[in-house]
This record gives sequence, structure tokens and C-alpha cells, in this order.
Amino acid sequence: MNIKEIVDHDSVFYKEYTVRTYEVDFKGRLNPVVLSFLLQETASHHAATASVDIKDLLKMDKTWMLSRIKIKILDLPVWKETIRVYTWPVTVKGLFAVRDFVVVNMNGDVIALSTSSWLIVDTLRRRPVRVNNYINKMKLLPEIRAIEEFIIKPDFDDRDLNYVETGKSEVYFSDIDINSHLTSMKYIEKLLDNFRNEVRKKGELKELTVFYNSEAVLDDKLAIYTASADDEYNFYHKIERCNDGKNLCNMKTVWEF
Repeated sequence: MNIKEIVDHDSVFYKEYTVRTYEVDFKGRLNPVVLSFLLQETASHHAATASVDIKDLLKMDKTWMLSRIKIKILDLPVWKETIRVYTWPVTVKGLFAVRDFVVVNMNGDVIALSTSSWLIVDTLRRRPVRVNNYINKMKLLPEIRAIEEFIIKPDFDDRDLNYVETGKSEVYFSDIDINSHLTSMKYIEKLLDNFRNEVRKKGELKELTVFYNSEAVLDDKLAIYTASADDEYNFYHKIERCNDGKNLCNMKTVWEF
């Protein structure tokens, strides 16, 4: 990855953010959940420049839904620090629109990388539609990648792992987004709020991969599960709906101690 090529490219979009007091965690650094929100916010602003953000799509009974995302964290900014989030559409893979992100500090150092896969969904039928007709105003940049992989299918096998329930949660009004379901980044928040305290206190989250499988809506009761891998740095997670056992998402986290 050539960072200069990214920041200087005319078709790469960016927004600046300054870390606010309520966006830092107990270590005084940007909460990883907030980082994920900033990625989504930047993608939305970029889509708006081509009249294909959620507000535009809803007029056609369509909407964007995040399907997969991988985030690699190199460093996290502190309170009052300013960062830039760069983003660009990479390519189309079947029904998925692939979008990458690079986050840099004001010294030009890369502090986070991400790749994501998005669907355009018919809001009446709740079914994905082909994205090509909606993103033809945006220039695709398949030659520039933040992370050299496509996360269309899960890149880990958790079938033989021993999952343990680590907590329960619920979908509240504050969790619901414009699509009337649990907003994608709240899955991450609910996972981390119900994860092992000793890992959260001593470890640094370095990598997060999320595969969204189904929607959760208001008042749904959720169960959060975690399994350890063969080493102490990798954990696998899933969130299920309590009343029917539906698997809503799978996650993998990588920690550094």
C-alpha cells in the first residue's frame, strides 16, 4: 500500500475528525467502536457526493447495509487529536460493493486500515439488489487496496470451538438506525461490553472482523458468546437472538498484550 498514492488520489474521499471527550475509552484513547462509526460516517459522506447515500436510496425504497468489515488497528488517537479518514470504492463482487479505508494522523502516519463489503437492499422485500446500477457515478479503484483481501466469506472456521455465553443484551431505541434495525456498529459495542474484563483492561484490540448474518430489531433479546482459539490472542464471537437462536453475526478479535 502506497499511502501517498491514496492521499493524493483525486477519487479518494476524506474527512477530518477531532477526538472528543466522550469518544475516548478508559485508557484515554479513541474507543474502537467510535472508530468504526467514523468509517461508516465517512463512507456515507462520500456516497452523498454521488447522490447514492441512504437518504437518496430510501426515495427508491432501497438502502445500504454493511455486510462484512475488517478493521486493523495500528494505533489509536487520544483526546483532542485530529485524524483523517480516507475512503474509496474498490470494486463490485457479485452483490457486494467493496469499500476500503485508511486512517492517518496529522503527521501522516497510518493508524488504522479497513476493508468492507456492502449490500444495497430493497426495503420492501428486504432482499439485496445488484449494486452496479446505483454506484456507476463513483469511480472504482481496484488497483488501490488498504487490506489485500476480499472478506466476502468468513475467513475463519469456528465449528469446533467451545463457545461460552459471556452476557446478554437487548435492542433499545438508542440502538436503532434509519433502517429500523440494530445499527451495525452496535453489534461491536454489545460484544465488547460483554467481553472478558481482564482482556479489555490489559490488552489492545488490534484486529476486528465482523460478518453480519441477519437483522435484529427493537426489543430483541440477544445472547453474546465467545470462544478462545489455540492461543491467547485470538477470540471468536457470535451474537444470537434468544427467542429463536438465530445467528445474527460472527466476529473475530485479535488482541495484543
